[in-house]
Amino acid sequence: MVDPQLDIAAMALLERALEQPTGKSREWLQSQTDVGPEIKQRALDLLAAMPSASARLSTGAAAQYGEDIAPPERIGAYKVVEMLGQGGMGAVFKAERDAGDFEHLVAIKLVRPGILSPRLVERFERERQILAGLSHPGIARLYDGGKTPEGGPYIVMEFIDGVPIDRWAQDQQLQLAARLQLLRKVCDAVSFAHQNLIIHRDLTPNNVLVTTGGEPKLIDFGIAKPQDDDPGAELTSSLSLLSLTPGFAAPERYTGAPATTLSDIYSIGKLLEQLVREHSLDEDLRAIIDKATAEVPTERYATSNELSRDLERYLRDFPVSARPISRMMVARKFYQRNRLPVLASVSGIAILFAALLTAGGAYWQAETARAAEATRVTQLRQLANYMLFDHNRELSQVIGNGEARAALVDKAQSYLLTLSELAEGDPSLKLDTALGFIELARIQGVSAQPNFGEHDLAKQNLERAETLLSQAGPSSDAEIAAALARSGAFRALILMHADSDQEAANAAIEGGLKALEQVTTSERTPSWYEARSDLRKAQMEASDLDMNGATLSDLVIQFREELGEWPAELTNSPRGKLEQARIEYYDATRFSYGDALDPPRSLSGYRKAEELYAAFLKRYPNDPEALYWRAWNAYYGHAVAAQTDQPDEADALLNQAQQTIAQLRLIEERDESLVRFSELLREARADLDARMGRFESALAGQQAIVDERAAITETTPTSSRFSDLAYGHVVLADIARRAGERARACTSYNEAERTMAIVDGNGDLRGYVGKLRPGVQANIKRCESGKPVSSFSVMGEE
Repeated sequence: MVDPQLDIAAMALLERALEQPTGKSREWLQSQTDVGPEIKQRALDLLAAMPSASARLSTGAAAQYGEDIAPPERIGAYKVVEMLGQGGMGAVFKAERDAGDFEHLVAIKLVRPGILSPRLVERFERERQILAGLSHPGIARLYDGGKTPEGGPYIVMEFIDGVPIDRWAQDQQLQLAARLQLLRKVCDAVSFAHQNLIIHRDLTPNNVLVTTGGEPKLIDFGIAKPQDDDPGAELTSSLSLLSLTPGFAAPERYTGAPATTLSDIYSIGKLLEQLVREHSLDEDLRAIIDKATAEVPTERYATSNELSRDLERYLRDFPVSARPISRMMVARKFYQRNRLPVLASVSGIAILFAALLTAGGAYWQAETARAAEATRVTQLRQLANYMLFDHNRELSQVIGNGEARAALVDKAQSYLLTLSELAEGDPSLKLDTALGFIELARIQGVSAQPNFGEHDLAKQNLERAETLLSQAGPSSDAEIAAALARSGAFRALILMHADSDQEAANAAIEGGLKALEQVTTSERTPSWYEARSDLRKAQMEASDLDMNGATLSDLVIQFREELGEWPAELTNSPRGKLEQARIEYYDATRFSYGDALDPPRSLSGYRKAEELYAAFLKRYPNDPEALYWRAWNAYYGHAVAAQTDQPDEADALLNQAQQTIAQLRLIEERDESLVRFSELLREARADLDARMGRFESALAGQQAIVDERAAITETTPTSSRFSDLAYGHVVLADIARRAGERARACTSYNEAERTMAIVDGNGDLRGYVGKLRPGVQANIKRCESGKPVSSFSVMGEE
């Protein structure tokens, strides 16, 4: 087995070797005396393997390599025409469809049988399904896939008759501007992939082919590469290291870190450097490359769109964001864009300036300080708003940006604190700063939506917002009232979910409703309507937590009527579409328990909500809030299906919930509530296994959850955590009841009661867990009296 530390050192040395002039890499390696002989030899071995590594499975018309693998006559419905390339992972063939239906020329990537573990084969097939949905002019299409009779997985890709992007630029003798425009098209394709939760992992010239029409196409999206599957094992073989292309792979990849969008940004930066190396680079272009290829991932461009925009600014002679923007730079760029007009008017301007300088010297000095301060405030105001409302929204819909978002939020916090100190005497600035604090709180820790889990910090920022709003003007102003109401709704969600303080949550909601009532009908703005909906959702959440079906039914009817009052432009907005799905979710929920219990109507409602969420996400892919609520909708729907003996639909809905949360966790890396939600879905899976008679896996799965929760309560002994543990014991007891294991069921009921007593002692036993307690106590009495397990009540309910 290859020493992983040896490989890491060798790859770092090889990276330096590849920066040498063409053809000098091997000579340079042999001349190195400051490294051990084993490291040097390993680097030389890797260099020797580079041709097959860089073109190991290219799906374009690349040069052929040695024929270690005998080309099969056909693969699936395709007749093999010729081998295009091969490497350690397998080979790629040019093929044509031979099924008698239509003609189709393709490239087929075939992985050697047995080279992938069962887990990697599963990943290969999963990513194949995801890639099949990518449709972009800059990405080679995936058409088909399967396994050969020998067990080798394969995929059928669009055949690209093209050449590597650097060779194309050289052959066509492209000028610098044309090369940068070509790379901007690559950025656009990468951005599309990132928005669909796909990371390329190996952006190199050989994987960006340019067609005869001059259009770049991305190929080989790292489908069969093992990097992200087993971090502990990925450095133990040269195969995994050779899936990185030295010279283009981000530094963190050599340490075993998984690929992220930021590692793709690094590779684009290296690709840019390769494309422009024949041209002299000015400070701006050098700064763009340096930012894209920064050693620290969070110092790179956050998205490929940002990199593309900087290239556009460079091409149009505007200041680039990769460098600090000074007044001198702005002036110089303005002159470069407008040389002739500036030269034509320079004499007249000089005369005018001299006159103004003489007459207005004193005034200029007085205004300079005021203007500088005003400019500073304006810039901070615009920057804070951009970071929170625009840039964060963009980052939140692409995987791998957790740390970048955290840094952005921290910076926005400092800007808003500064603005709050500068806002004295400026009501509009107070309002803007308050809105910033409210949005910041939402990102940091408002429950019932994706957040960073920083609930206390979120509450502090809501307090800051409310203080500023009280100073910004009369509460009858529609925008101020709307901001106060939204802050109240957010505070209520934190209080009820994170703090289990329903009384304080109700008070926060009432305060928000009173603020809205002071605005007359004619003065209502879109923000006012949105804030009212925020309060209604907080009320419905509170009712659902307490399982108060009657109140929830009244609120659902009221919420639906109020949505009908929305202005048309708001109804047709993304927010409006999302609210339409949400009302169907709550409508379905009110029929899932209590006096209004109607399982068929409830399940029908969850199905309708699922259709709306699916349609929304098709139009707005990766929207975190939509993903979050879609998962809850599927989870609740699965429960109704399971309770009404519809295991197939329950299984499908539970799978939907688990897949959605898995997708969301890739985006919201810092959201601890998603970890707990994943645990809840595992618990649901154990319960469903029991309902379907799979008792062994059900008991093992639920016992693992109970053990994990018990360990958590030792370090975090909150009522919320104890409630989770109590519920886990009840589920475990019910599974044991179904399996006929009386002793195990009785032990779990006693543990559930012991834990519920702790929560009750804190005054926090409420909601579904509180309603289960009488049944749990009744089952304990049955245990003590020796009654058979068949007499125990379901889930402890009476």
